Amino acid sequence: MALLRASVSIQIFFLQIEEALETGAHYAELAESLGHNLEAAVAHLNLVSLRYYLGEIDAAERHSVVARAFAEKARFHYSVASATVFQAVLALACGRWDDASSSVARGLEVAPADGSVFWFRAQLELETGRFEAARSTIARLFELASPSNHGLVEAAAIVVGCMGATHGASDEWLEPALGLGAGFAGTQVTPLVRGVASTGAALLAVVRHDPELAQLARVGLAPFAGRLNSSFFLHTDHLTGLLSLEFGDIEAAIADFESALTFMAKAGECPVPYAHAAHDAARAYMARAAPGDEERARALTEESLAIAQRLGMKPLIEKIVALKVKMQGLTSDDMGSSIDRVVTTVHSERPNLSVHAAPDGMVTLMFSDIENSTLLNEQMGDAKWMEVLRAHNTVIERVVNAHHGHVVKTMGDGYMVAFKSAADGLRCAITIQKALSEPRSAMSVVRVRIGLHTGEMVREGDDFFGRLVNLAARVAGQAGGGEILVSGVVRELVSGLPFAFDDLGERPMKGFEQPVRVWSARWS
Repeated sequence: MALLRASVSIQIFFLQIEEALETGAHYAELAESLGHNLEAAVAHLNLVSLRYYLGEIDAAERHSVVARAFAEKARFHYSVASATVFQAVLALACGRWDDASSSVARGLEVAPADGSVFWFRAQLELETGRFEAARSTIARLFELASPSNHGLVEAAAIVVGCMGATHGASDEWLEPALGLGAGFAGTQVTPLVRGVASTGAALLAVVRHDPELAQLARVGLAPFAGRLNSSFFLHTDHLTGLLSLEFGDIEAAIADFESALTFMAKAGECPVPYAHAAHDAARAYMARAAPGDEERARALTEESLAIAQRLGMKPLIEKIVALKVKMQGLTSDDMGSSIDRVVTTVHSERPNLSVHAAPDGMVTLMFSDIENSTLLNEQMGDAKWMEVLRAHNTVIERVVNAHHGHVVKTMGDGYMVAFKSAADGLRCAITIQKALSEPRSAMSVVRVRIGLHTGEMVREGDDFFGRLVNLAARVAGQAGGGEILVSGVVRELVSGLPFAFDDLGERPMKGFEQPVRVWSARWS
């Protein structure tokens, strides 16, 4: 049995997949027949990785359950932790966040210093947009990185550090990733370890636009071509497609993305890697812009968005919405508007706001965002900007709650809020401007623009969309930093109350045939 264990381990490390499957099956059968729980657990863990690599998700799931059961019986913590890691990988690929979280929790319970468990906990947190939690997890992963464990922990640190940057989190994780990555450029590690490290190198090459690192990554990923990548639950061809797209080889990128999509469609339940690949494939088709490419890009975008919305993949949703805005041919100013991104998402999701309307069916919508947020981000740098953004969002949500509002959607610094009362909405807007303009406030460096409009809900089944959303957003879009603009409907509804307005006249509004009269609410 020891010989079988050693043989299958060597075959896996050197990617001799067919041989490892045959040896692994014999190993599992012998271990079970002898009643050796620990050996049976190890045997089935090997089979999990092999089946996943080949895209045989159902078979990998079955082996993971058996491996976990034998590991628990053996009461060997390392094997229990390994089993939970594999179950977390499968749950992540399938978008079963609760299952992944449960597996990670059990892994940390029995092996609190196992780097591989932190590896996949960070991936779970990043996929679901919990960047602050991921920051702590990744910091712990870097602390654990050492020459032990055949370099896999260090390789994992590289992958997750770069993943944090590609998901829109702070790129502060890239520096330690760079430091660790230097040790994997040579040939003194096995193909498996080099493959994990090369995954991180590929992501790092994309973030840093580093062609030399990209070439090293391609060499390390070559043995994994055409297969799922267990270190990042993405397909390897997806990773090489990202490299091709970043460095201008659009044809190769499209071929790689389509290969990944085809593989995962055959594999079955792999919605998370499929959604990521569909989004990036859409980007490649938009870049090529050949006949038929726009239609293919739109189809992939809708497919990716449907998966991301169903699974609550917040960072990916934001990326898809930004791509949809670009597809709609908006100007660069429009694309920089957080309000436009919120509107695009709301039109896709069409939330039901019936509970937030007044008894007569009227609802007041408030849109807001930070003026010149993209420029401010560039001037401040990511770390400072994130501090400002968190402070801004805290103020907005606190004031909204105090005025009986409901946050319908928020993306970055953009907010869409619903009120049953126009007066509540206007009081909320005034309180926000006052709170953010206090000289001692950390937010005094930014200026927020706000717009409100009231109308009757337009419904299709339980969905809410259309003219009301668009007009409220356009009114907000007319505002400058520090301004509150309202439609004539809002002004009429609050007449007789202690509010003061300046008539700004009629303004042309994109998407509306007739100009719309707007009023500026005084608040200072």
